[in-house]
Formats: sequence, structure tokens, C-alpha cells
Amino acid sequence: MHRAQHFRADALSAVRALTPVHPSTARGQRAKRMALAAFRDYAVVGRQWVLSGQARLRGLKAVAVRHARIAAAYAGRGSRLLRAAGKLV
Repeated sequence: MHRAQHFRADALSAVRALTPVHPSTARGQRAKRMALAAFRDYAVVGRQWVLSGQARLRGLKAVAVRHARIAAAYAGRGSRLLRAAGKLV
């Protein structure tokens, strides 16, 4: 859970770092939007991992699995967005 909290904090830090950047081209603007969406998704992933860990420690296996599945879905989406943004730059 500790690593998940750091993962979320890093994702939110990336959003804060990228927000003031002003791209000069349309491709750059699109890449920025995609990267911001990806890092926001990663923040959700971190939160879901924390919730999954907490549920697991409480013995709520079904709840832990549900949070882990939500995290996996957001992680996949975030990964696709970040790769697509990288291809635009």
C-alpha cells in the first residue's frame, strides 16, 4: 500500500508538472492532453491499489479483487494513452 501511495503521488506530481507547459503545435497540444489523461488514470490506479490492499488486510477478498480489476483497467488505458502521446512528440 505504501508503494501505491507513492505511485499516486508521482502521477499527481506529473500532472502538476505538465499542466503549465504550453505546446506550440497541434500535435503537441494533443500529446499533452493524452499525457494528462494518462497520468490522471495512473492516479486512479494508485488509489485503487491502496483500497485493494486495505480490503485485503481486512479479509474482504471480493472487494480487494474488485478494486484490483478497476486498477488494471485504468492502468491499461493510461498506458495506451501515454504510448500514443509519446508517438505524437
